[in-house]
Amino acid sequence: MAHLRQYLAQQIWKKKEAFLRGTCLNSHEYNMKWGEERERLYKFFGPLRSSPNETQRLEALRDSYKGQRIFIIGNGPSLNKIAIEKLEKEWTFGVNRVYLLFEHIKWRPSFYTITDWRVAPDIANEVNSLAGMTFFFPERFRGLLRNGPDVYWYWKHKGMAAGSNVALSKRFAYNIHTGARSGGSVLVTAVQIAYHLGFDPIYLIGADLDYTVPRSVKQSGPLVDGIGLYLESTQDDDQNHFDPRYFGENRRWRAPNITEMIKGFENCRDALEFTNRNIYNATDGGRLEVFKRVDFQELF
Repeated sequence: MAHLRQYLAQQIWKKKEAFLRGTCLNSHEYNMKWGEERERLYKFFGPLRSSPNETQRLEALRDSYKGQRIFIIGNGPSLNKIAIEKLEKEWTFGVNRVYLLFEHIKWRPSFYTITDWRVAPDIANEVNSLAGMTFFFPERFRGLLRNGPDVYWYWKHKGMAAGSNVALSKRFAYNIHTGARSGGSVLVTAVQIAYHLGFDPIYLIGADLDYTVPRSVKQSGPLVDGIGLYLESTQDDDQNHFDPRYFGENRRWRAPNITEMIKGFENCRDALEFTNRNIYNATDGGRLEVFKRVDFQELF
């Protein structure tokens, strides 16, 4: 039944893509409508799974960096407080618009991923121009984001399983080729990929978990903690990230759900503790208190 469902989804999607190509005026409009239609399809049919070939490629990476440390880079404003140039010779993992840092650093993150339904279509053209990293893209964005030998495709389970009464295997993907578990933040997915690759310890930086929505931002859709789910910035006044352009003028994003993020990070903590692996929060300040804190400077 799952194979039939996936086949039907693929056939419907081919027709959708052809229709969108004929109606959109430019590539950005196409990308945004592509994302909206793909999300509807995903919600109806469920996750789009990876092919056996992609599953084998991911499996081949398992534990390939066993015992080495990695820094997963969140995009909070605290990044501006640390000597981030110290990461030049470290294994690092970037997400979303981390490339705005590239104006200030000589190195590039080792790995990259992006997961948000609204953000990925909005910055797809920029992401597709990136190079010099190993990319992990979710199957949901196949056809939107580029392919290549430096790209690995993984799939994500629908929804998030949380809570201490839920099996860890349903809250955290120990093997990313079996499908990542959602967790309210792209960093939760990055932790699962880093775990699959064998990294230990894992350090989070820039994970501030402290958000405000400026009055200049347009809001629409259902409310999340009193804020419209769908947001569009009108100015370069983003205070939530290391660069005010991050979700700056005309950028589209979603209202952050702090509760879901915390649940996702708790799942990461529980999963790594269970297997005697280590994860720490090396963020300078912020509100993420799920993990033991360490001083970034003292790690060098």
